[in-house]
Amino acid sequence: MVLVPQNRPAGVSPLIQEAMRQRRISRRDHLALTSALLSDPSLDASNRSQISHLLDAIRQGKVVLVD
Repeated sequence: MVLVPQNRPAGVSPLIQEAMRQRRISRRDHLALTSALLSDPSLDASNRSQISHLLDAIRQGKVVLVD
């Protein structure tokens, strides 16, 4: 089950691109992407790679979590 809201553009790419551009991501969006990565078998390799790259950026402090 993917938690990415239905009103978002198709896929997770726009969400990831916006987070990387703004260098911040909400905890809700972070949870949605993490859940998609861990539980959505239909997620393609490209999206998995993008999510992993974003999570790495968060761990490195390049992108911050905001409430």
